[in-house]
This record gives sequence, C-alpha cells and structure tokens, in this order.
Amino acid sequence: MKIIGIEKGLSSKELDFGDRYLILDAVPGRTWASIFEKQYSNYHSPNKRKVTLQNDNLIVKCPADELQALIYTLNGIVKAVDEEIEAMRLRAEQQAQEQARREAEQKKKADDVYDNLNFDS
Repeated sequence: MKIIGIEKGLSSKELDFGDRYLILDAVPGRTWASIFEKQYSNYHSPNKRKVTLQNDNLIVKCPADELQALIYTLNGIVKAVDEEIEAMRLRAEQQAQEQARREAEQKKKADDVYDNLNFDS
C-alpha cells in the first residue's frame, strides 16, 4: 500500500486548516486499517494531526504548508503497516505448514498402528 496522490476535488481549498484527501493505491482491508490506526495513534509528534481512513483515502486535517511533511510521515507509517501485515502473513503460513506437518505425522503414526493389526484369529 502507498500514498499515490491527492484528491484535489475533495480536498479543502483553504490554506489554513482543512481536510486533505490523500489517495491510497488500493482500498485497505479491516486488518490493514486497524493496524494503521494503532500505528498512527502510537506515533508521537507535537504537531500530530487528525487522520481518518475512508475507502482509498487518508483524510488529513492540516494546514496546506504542513502537508508534505505529513505525507513523508504517513508514508513511513504505511510502510510499517505493510511490513507488519507481511510478517503476520508469514507467521500464519508457517503455522499452517507446521499444523499440516503435525497432522501428517499423526496420520502416519495411526496408519502404522492400523497396518500392524492382525485380523487372523
């Protein structure tokens, strides 16, 4: 995910405080949105601005002259979210592989027991 532009038609024309609609390259899912909100809430800055997520827009309430610095900051947060999502995906994949390995091992043990049964009296 990354910020790819600004929605000029929706963004405030005021140079003072206004809503600036930054465009993401995709509509994020719930997990991504939740992690983004957590990451942004943990970000500390004396000039921290309100940021909300709506469809494929990050809506930033800020003066126009702060927007570039905020884009740099938000790009860093977006990258961190993507990295966390990828780490979660890899962990889930590893857990699934480990579960499949355990199940195959358990099946082999059961098959060995069943194969050694003697049905002759």
